[in-house]
Amino acid sequence: MGLEYGYRFMDSLELKAMSLYVDGFGIGENDYILNATFAAVIHIRDRGGWFDPVIMAGPNYSYHHWEHSFAGTSGTIQDVTVGGGAGLGFIICERLRIGINLWINYDYITDETLVRKEKGNRFLLFIPALNVYYIF
Repeated sequence: MGLEYGYRFMDSLELKAMSLYVDGFGIGENDYILNATFAAVIHIRDRGGWFDPVIMAGPNYSYHHWEHSFAGTSGTIQDVTVGGGAGLGFIICERLRIGINLWINYDYITDETLVRKEKGNRFLLFIPALNVYYIF
């Protein structure tokens, strides 16, 4: 589940804060991940006004809480990295947009033993998203 908030300084420049919460989903029985991303977004408007293509980039912070019930151990992994992406919004009306985005994050693999988890090798994580924007 995720939330997103954006503030446009002008028609083509926006600062966006995005958060993501992952619970379960193959990461462990009592594990969860909190993620926060801040991005500068550039809107490239077309002349017809129906499309809103964007490019974005910014830092990403993740907090991964893990527990091993067998060994009785727990801990956290915190990470700061960068990411970027692109998207295409479809302008339905003046205040409503529906869009598809692809965020690419420089993430890590979790190395796991019987008693602990730690950061492993880095890789590019592709995160697609379907967004519905209502502009207040």
